[in-house]
Amino acid sequence: MASKIELKVDPAEFGGRISRITLDALDAAMDDWADRAFLVSQLKVPVDKANLARSGEVIVKPWDKIVRYHADYCVFVEYGTGVYGEGEGAQRRPIRPRNKKVLAWVERGARPTTPEGWAEARKEGRAIIAREISGMKPQPFMRPAFDEATAALPVFFSAQLEKRARK
Repeated sequence: MASKIELKVDPAEFGGRISRITLDALDAAMDDWADRAFLVSQLKVPVDKANLARSGEVIVKPWDKIVRYHADYCVFVEYGTGVYGEGEGAQRRPIRPRNKKVLAWVERGARPTTPEGWAEARKEGRAIIAREISGMKPQPFMRPAFDEATAALPVFFSAQLEKRARK
């Protein structure tokens, strides 16, 4: 499940009331916005093995800028899970098994693939078994990046206008 932030403008909505130079400056400012949003998200993204950070990309088209992360779990990192879940559709309740009596997983690095492997992991204390878990607290990186880049958009626009005025 990908997570993205997008800034999109339809220049036709201006109905010819704005000069081409101003429109070009706005589109370039939107490019700057996308670069800033991506940079800030990369600085804020939680890093364990860097899979989430590596899944990020910027897509820049005329009047449409997207910062996106492809890792399957990026939405869960951004918004949290279980009792800590935020945003629309969050359950805000403990996570419980649906089809079994308990949840079971192993610590990172342990890879049991057989019943004997699971027994070994349990003996080493690397297997975790629970009837329910609270979930994971949110670690927002996209929303703060969007807010910071959006706050800087007027500065980007002004700089792009000045750049074009000097030509």
